[in-house]
Amino acid sequence: MSTASWNDLRINQQVCDGVIKTPDGGSFPIHRVILSAFSPYFRAYFTNSLNNGNPEFTEMVISDVSSEIIGLIIEFAYTQSCPVVMTNVHALMIAADKLSCLPVVNFCSDFISRNISSTNCISTWKFAKSYFCRDLEVKSWQYICDHIETVMLSPEFKTLTADELTKLLSADELNVKQEEVVFEAISRWVLVDPPSRQQHVSQLLHCVRFGLVSLEYYCDVIRSFPFNTEESRELLSTIDVLFDTCEDAYYYRYCYFRPRIPNEVIFTFGGWTEGSPTDVIETYDKRSDCWYLSNIKDLRIRAYHAVIELNNLIYVIGGFDGAEYFSTMHCFDPSNYSWAEKACMHDVRCYVSICSLDGEIYAIGGFNGRARLNSAEKYNPSLNQWTMIASLNKIRSDASAATLNGKIFVAGGFSGHEVMRSVEVYSPVTGHWDFVDSMTTPRSGVSLITHGRYIYALGGFDGVTRLNSCERFNSTYNRWDRIADMISPRSNMASVIVDNSIFVIGGYNGSCTIPYTEFYVEEEKTWYESSRMNINRSALSACVCRGLRNARSYTFLGVAVDPTERYTEGEWIKIKD
Repeated sequence: MSTASWNDLRINQQVCDGVIKTPDGGSFPIHRVILSAFSPYFRAYFTNSLNNGNPEFTEMVISDVSSEIIGLIIEFAYTQSCPVVMTNVHALMIAADKLSCLPVVNFCSDFISRNISSTNCISTWKFAKSYFCRDLEVKSWQYICDHIETVMLSPEFKTLTADELTKLLSADELNVKQEEVVFEAISRWVLVDPPSRQQHVSQLLHCVRFGLVSLEYYCDVIRSFPFNTEESRELLSTIDVLFDTCEDAYYYRYCYFRPRIPNEVIFTFGGWTEGSPTDVIETYDKRSDCWYLSNIKDLRIRAYHAVIELNNLIYVIGGFDGAEYFSTMHCFDPSNYSWAEKACMHDVRCYVSICSLDGEIYAIGGFNGRARLNSAEKYNPSLNQWTMIASLNKIRSDASAATLNGKIFVAGGFSGHEVMRSVEVYSPVTGHWDFVDSMTTPRSGVSLITHGRYIYALGGFDGVTRLNSCERFNSTYNRWDRIADMISPRSNMASVIVDNSIFVIGGYNGSCTIPYTEFYVEEEKTWYESSRMNINRSALSACVCRGLRNARSYTFLGVAVDPTERYTEGEWIKIKD
């Protein structure tokens, strides 16, 4: 008999052989076989496991649980679902745990996980700890660390104890763009009740990575904090000495100087270096401003390929190894360091333009070793299948693609005869390509990237010289406008968004491949230099993975630090070259 049929019998109180009652007057006729199969607790009660062979119980009274909650548990036993909301889910989970109803516990845990926010994550974390819900505890803790800058503004933040706040602000995983945020969190917490909380200031100041705080902020704000104690002032005197003596914080790291683990990690794959393609993978840690060579390699050497991230999986598509052109696609899972082969594209493609939209990957144009292409196709990860879509209006390779407002834009490229400045847009709704306003400059080897409300076209080759000029597309006015020039001219570079800034990586400057990285801050309309890659590369591709739980292994604390060493207060650590 189906569960739906059993539930109909329960609702109509037919062939029921037991009843569950609650102190508030609730009475629920049930089928003991259903409840016994659902929970070991009910099975032990309704069989002779608890009454020494005497006649089986048919009536159960459950104290300390409301009729509303018992009704939900019974409904779940029959239907494998029940209506829950944030106002009753905690009570339901506690009761389900008491009654050994593990499916309900898991159901509630999943519901709470899906509804974690900056306003409830701390109470969720405390709840999960109290009831030993390890998965929920981990998820809520990760949420707190990832969103600390909004969590610290919530009323729940004020309820943390000094020890809980110390644990949080000490975490390497704490996602703060500026270390000053950590002190702001301390100040906000202390100011809730200065008389009782001032005594914890020294304990909390040990959480601040002072070497990552600007000297001006340290002197003007931290040093002059009105609730510093004698103990905290002694600590700050020690920090004064460190600021004076730790001249090179890259080679010598103190516990107050080491960077935290970034929430975003840049991955670069392959490219052209020293006259041939490479299989090198490098990662970039924004917190330490350092590039690290990975001991993981691409499955083959390649250049003029494409890389795209989707659901924290990295897809490496097409390319050229110096002799062969590829239609292949491989998927790298950075969470477990594994590779998997995926379905091949219909067409061989290098110089391919790639983007993702609505969970699917689009491969557009390119070069197959014989001719430039105007064909395009899309990949469905759940089906592991490529499907052809409408072809571009113009043949183009070495172009670039990006998405905006649910549409795909492809700009520039090389037709085989000319460097192009035209731009085409594809709508999945209409299924065809249309032209929009052309760029102000012809560009092949251009990098197209979406940031905020605009699409940015960066660098490239105009048929004469490598460019450092950039422009952006305003879809509202169908117009391209120039923005600030990059520091270095380049084509065939990679571009990504990290910390709300546009990063451009590597490329070719007209005479050699380059390792230079720079980033654009829109609010300041300015480009800034960043650290160089370890090797010169052009025709590389890059993506960003966010929220990796093993991000440590790709960044400073997992790569540059000897795992046998420990950072402890008062101890200097020498980082080996």
